[in-house]
Amino acid sequence: MKNLLLAIILTLLCAVSAHSEAAIEANVGTSSPNKGLVGLRFSPLPWSAGIILGSFASYTDIGISGSYHFSTHEGIYVFSAHHLLLSDTGPAQTVWEIDTGVGYQYIWKIGLMVYAELGIPFFVGGGQVWRHYEAGRPYNRVPNGDMVFVSFRAGAGIGGVFYLW
Repeated sequence: MKNLLLAIILTLLCAVSAHSEAAIEANVGTSSPNKGLVGLRFSPLPWSAGIILGSFASYTDIGISGSYHFSTHEGIYVFSAHHLLLSDTGPAQTVWEIDTGVGYQYIWKIGLMVYAELGIPFFVGGGQVWRHYEAGRPYNRVPNGDMVFVSFRAGAGIGGVFYLW
């Protein structure tokens, strides 16, 4: 049954990407909301999907992400990324981060890519929804008592694009 499922997934991926420019992207950068600290993506245009490793700071950040590119691999794209944040501190030790945002990437002819992203995250864990996460702890109020209404997650990095067909 697993082989049948794998065959269906590969057939669908090839069918979608057969009529478009497909590529594999590998990147490294700051802990971006969509591409992470280190990421690997499959990109049959106009879509791309990938796995990301986001952080080793005071928590572990692993996730998946999906993007929609408006033109080619180069240019503006929108994304949604889902991260699992694992920490051994704070009221919620396992937190699900959902990021939605926009990014821009530029690709030189040799396949070198640079990118920048800005996302708006929110966090779900411990039976609550949080608006900020720092040092392994989610919260809605900063230490001086002010409310956090919105937080932003930004990132930038470099990578390589390897065109398949």
